[in-house]
Amino acid sequence: MDFWTAISRTQRPGLFWWFVSRFSFLSVIWLSGLAVFAIDGIPLQYLGNLGFHLSFFVQGIIILYAVHGFRSFLEWLPTWACQILRLDEHEFQRSFEKVEWWALSFIPPLIWAIATILTFSYISGSLFSEISTAHSAWNLAASFFSNLLAGTGVWIIISLWLLIFWVSRQPLNLQLSRETSKIFRPLASPSLYASASVFLLMFIVQLFYPPASVPELLINRFVILLGVLAFLVPFYNIHLVLVGMKRDELSNIDKQTNELITELNNAATGIATQDTKDRIATIMARLLATRIKGETVKEAQEWPVELGFLSAIGGMAVMSVVSAIIDFATRMLL
Repeated sequence: MDFWTAISRTQRPGLFWWFVSRFSFLSVIWLSGLAVFAIDGIPLQYLGNLGFHLSFFVQGIIILYAVHGFRSFLEWLPTWACQILRLDEHEFQRSFEKVEWWALSFIPPLIWAIATILTFSYISGSLFSEISTAHSAWNLAASFFSNLLAGTGVWIIISLWLLIFWVSRQPLNLQLSRETSKIFRPLASPSLYASASVFLLMFIVQLFYPPASVPELLINRFVILLGVLAFLVPFYNIHLVLVGMKRDELSNIDKQTNELITELNNAATGIATQDTKDRIATIMARLLATRIKGETVKEAQEWPVELGFLSAIGGMAVMSVVSAIIDFATRMLL
């Protein structure tokens, strides 16, 4: 994914200049299409394809911004993870370098683009037979570029899911509290953005290229639903870890409480000396602290995400199902 950063790099900081550089990069490709169609004498045919122009720029800006955000996420993740995961520095660095390598690899998007082009060309029966003019060759190149962008977006979502899943499978080093969800908020936010991106991009594509049949419609909605709900899986893993930590902590607290009560009873049955009184006061203070700790652990959050995250994911899932039902009913009635 550093490929996209390298070819559209800007030396000026700030979101505005980032947008200018990416929009300029996409504009150069768009203008090349206009020039090619003009050479073939059909520039109006190119300019009249408004759906292509809109989807080209919208898809390009969204995915290139996702590349930018994902790169920033990878730069930030080690700082956060070193504090949360129970791994020594060498072991963490070795594991993260492998994770970062495949997450930033350009090979999966390239494979996606080639496989998509070959698949659709094979289905349509026009692999390279229709490349007889300059504009038809440009159309093939533009299709490859669009699929390369789409493959990058898909790989970002898969990589983000795998990264969070990788974190969820590591031993955690944290104290249970009511603020647990705030600790994992930096992971929840990009997951929510990725889920929303899957949801929005699939619907945007459907606006310009609606499913031609009911099976295609159902597959489209299933992909949306799967893409949205998939981001709950890593957090469910963390949820199970937190539940286990809470259960073990409460068990230890119960054991400590019983030991302190036994120790207190033994001290109370002894001779009432000043040392005994001091010992009883110390045991009672420890008993009180243990019980306060127990109440804190009982109230600790068992989910690493807040209710708003779950509501947003659930809302997108429900909307995809409802829209599928409405589209299906509409197609049956018409």
